[in-house]
Amino acid sequence: DQKLEAFPNPVHDQMQIKVPASMQGDLVLEIYSAGGLLLKEYKYDQYSSVIDLKDLDQLKRGIYHLKLINDEQARSLSFSKL
Repeated sequence: DQKLEAFPNPVHDQMQIKVPASMQGDLVLEIYSAGGLLLKEYKYDQYSSVIDLKDLDQLKRGIYHLKLINDEQARSLSFSKL
């Protein structure tokens, strides 16, 4: 499957990101506020089919946008924080 997925959604403090197999190589994961402000950035230097985010308790309740980028493409999705 080539779709970027996040679960659970809505999230409380932890979330897993299912990374499409087409997104091999170095990855950058960014989390933006609904208004477009970059809040968090993570860098990964090797492919993993699942990324665990464990520090989302710092985010306030609301809607956020997640963007996953490699050298060739970018995928994004929205999630909500309870």
